[in-house]
Amino acid sequence: MCKNEYFTGAMPVTYPEGSLANITRAMDHAHAAGIPVAVIRHTSPAPDAPAFRKGSHGWELHDEIKKRHADIVIDKALPGSFTGTNLGAWLTENGIGTVTIAGYMTQMSPATRPHARPCTGAMPQTSSRMQRARSRSRTLPGR
Repeated sequence: MCKNEYFTGAMPVTYPEGSLANITRAMDHAHAAGIPVAVIRHTSPAPDAPAFRKGSHGWELHDEIKKRHADIVIDKALPGSFTGTNLGAWLTENGIGTVTIAGYMTQMSPATRPHARPCTGAMPQTSSRMQRARSRSRTLPGR
């Protein structure tokens, strides 16, 4: 999701322009429609990590994200949002069968999950330092 690391830290993401506004708009619309919102934050377990160090300014969620409603905030230490977290269990407990992903460095989130669910990429709200986002939607196999 949108941590300060991507704005003022070691890993700035600048493409696509206006992506933060799109992400917050998606969060606001989801909340207004009664759709649960999960915020995922990458955390480096190393106490001297140059990026994503727990408790550092770069690790903190961007102020615009902190202002928004989140049903759950999950910290992860591995590339995928499902690996080593309670995200899959939370989705199951809440009867959520399809996820929409919006944020930064999201290319790993759907690909590494142990329990496949239909997934839509909420482009252009999604951005990566490694690839420029382009409009697309991808459905992954369900359970």
